[in-house]
Amino acid sequence: MGAPTYAANLQRVGLVAGETQVLLSAYIEVGDWMKVRQLALEQNLLGKRSTTTVRGILKVVARRYLKGPEWLPDARSAGAFFARPSVQSRAKVQVAFLYTVAEDLLVQACLGSLVLGRPRPRSGTYLHLDDVLAFLRGLKAEHPELGRWRPYLRRRWASGFLSLLREGGLMEPAPSWTLADPIILPEAFGFVFPWLAERTGSVRSALDHPALAWWGLDAGELRELLSAGQDRGWWRYAVAGSMVEFQPLLPPGGALTHALG
Repeated sequence: MGAPTYAANLQRVGLVAGETQVLLSAYIEVGDWMKVRQLALEQNLLGKRSTTTVRGILKVVARRYLKGPEWLPDARSAGAFFARPSVQSRAKVQVAFLYTVAEDLLVQACLGSLVLGRPRPRSGTYLHLDDVLAFLRGLKAEHPELGRWRPYLRRRWASGFLSLLREGGLMEPAPSWTLADPIILPEAFGFVFPWLAERTGSVRSALDHPALAWWGLDAGELRELLSAGQDRGWWRYAVAGSMVEFQPLLPPGGALTHALG
């Protein structure tokens, strides 16, 4: 099996958490993505000046949420989560970050090598635009498709990657180049983890899943989030040696959304 093919997607629309909330809220209301698409284009649900921009966001949201991996909550569950007023906007951004990373193999490669591969704490270390560009150049031997990118496209993609890190809490706000260790909110973890445990078949598989590493979580932070969920009545959690007990008290996905916040 050959190396995966990398595509230039990230620079087009980015994380778009607010637009995702609007579109998925409409989706759970009307129940038909084609109707949502029609509303977005004809009634300008997103408030954009360009229909080209709207079409691009529609395409990305459909790809991330309607056609996303089975181990992330489905589009209806995600829509209920984003539409919930009591859920903090930062928790919604943290969830959107996972969906964004999940659909982009190049983002996963850059995130793993340039950020997550660094020792903790990452706060106080730096990642510059030139570092990302150098990493992309280094990938060209195994990924000739990157060699066909024009310099302007590579720079736009690298800038988009750094913006994604800032939105996800892995980098300080612009104009800083300083990396950060994000604090993942219990609401974000509580939405994703029960679904992940169910779809991967065990709590151990869920704890070892790459998605939790994308959040920059270490073992101690995972234990704290599991304990926080138990304190809020979302699940039962206990550890005895190498054994981990995890029993959701609410069904994963949409039903849990109503207990969040």
